[in-house]
Amino acid sequence: MDPFVHSRRLALRHVTSRQNPRVKLAIQLRFKRKRDVHGLFLIEGERELERAAEAELPLEFVLVDKTIAEDRVHSELLTRMESGGKTEIVPADENIMDLVCYRGGHSRMVAVAPKFSLDLNRISTKENSLVLIAVALEKPGNLGTILRSADAAGADAVIVCDQVTDVFNPNVVRSSLGTLFSVPVAQATKDSTVEWCRLQGVNLIATTPQASSSYTSVDYTMPSALVLGSESEGLDDDWFEKADEVVYLPQLGQADSLNTAMAATVMLFEARRQRDTGIQ
Repeated sequence: MDPFVHSRRLALRHVTSRQNPRVKLAIQLRFKRKRDVHGLFLIEGERELERAAEAELPLEFVLVDKTIAEDRVHSELLTRMESGGKTEIVPADENIMDLVCYRGGHSRMVAVAPKFSLDLNRISTKENSLVLIAVALEKPGNLGTILRSADAAGADAVIVCDQVTDVFNPNVVRSSLGTLFSVPVAQATKDSTVEWCRLQGVNLIATTPQASSSYTSVDYTMPSALVLGSESEGLDDDWFEKADEVVYLPQLGQADSLNTAMAATVMLFEARRQRDTGIQ
């Protein structure tokens, strides 16, 4: 059946009530406790859902603005998300879409998806791996930005260590622009993360403003894990004892710390520069 015809047929039975069970579930999934109970999370936005489709991420259902369900421009994406009939496409009134959208403003697509595994052992390393370890990050936006930078710099994985922020927080999904689905992500404790790095032969490079060596002095062409802490707490001393290198990022102004996501981006692209040019 032509996907356009199919989507028009679906639009004839669009959702108009906030009491609809799918609408109620989508609203609940804004909260971590409900995400944990249901094992589900929200993906909001066309670009984010494009990347979920590229990653062949399974979806439970997709709420779409009824005007999109009638639109040839979006029929290809809707067909891909429908996955041969496995995923239900649910057209909805604009006011319903406003209700379920987590971000400010009106998104025209919101999907509910099963959580995927964050087990550290599912991360496969390469001969010369580049990994970023984010320790006790508090802000979902920072984690999402780190994922975008990791994706852009060609990092092999991001490990969320001693979790504070939920990886499946809608703001992580949104600020990652869907790179949550393209960058391998794991969640682990400090001890298991360090043990994993040792077993994989990956050097730990920890960051602190108190270090004596600049971040540019380290050889990132070797298998490397960049370790960054939160802006408020940084890393504890145990990380520095376990690290192979401890470095700082120069700061010439009044601020005593950098945004964690910005610091991660600087270090990732220094590693990328060295790997691309072979020049330290």
